Amino acid sequence: MASLTITPGRVSDRDYADDALVGELAYNLVIAVSSARILGRLGYSEYSSELLTISKALAGEIALLLYTGYYVDGLASELSEAINHAWIDTYDDLGFLELLHRAIELKQFIDKNVASSKHALNLLNLMTRVFGINLSRGDSVLLSKIYRNPEPRLVLQMFCTALVVALGGLSEGGGKVVQD
Repeated sequence: MASLTITPGRVSDRDYADDALVGELAYNLVIAVSSARILGRLGYSEYSSELLTISKALAGEIALLLYTGYYVDGLASELSEAINHAWIDTYDDLGFLELLHRAIELKQFIDKNVASSKHALNLLNLMTRVFGINLSRGDSVLLSKIYRNPEPRLVLQMFCTALVVALGGLSEGGGKVVQD
């Protein structure tokens, strides 16, 4: 049985609460993913691939801006198995944008020390719907533990990891998503 190991990280002196920047990145990410999906459906796979590479960079930057200082060993691996990687073909642009804005909102609540498990659970529920995350699988031990006890910082870190994993990782090749 996997244990939930949280390792606090160090956040640099950079101002990670720049809401305008992360909001702009979120909007650009939705446009890039949507455009990639449309171009792929029209048969322009090389342009679609380029936009997905840009999407990965945007997702990485958003994850850095929302970083909570936590690392959960094994979380990326579980997410890569639990996320329905066909989500990109079925998602709703507004739902995806709402998910990104809820994550930004949770970060704001965390920064103000007013975040609650209710805020975290709202983000979790939307994330599972948009990314098609299946929490009922027996091997999703860490995800189930986080869902049962939705601590806001941990849920936000789960979102950051899920966002990167859902887009195929940070590498251009898209092979192994993330090494824990």
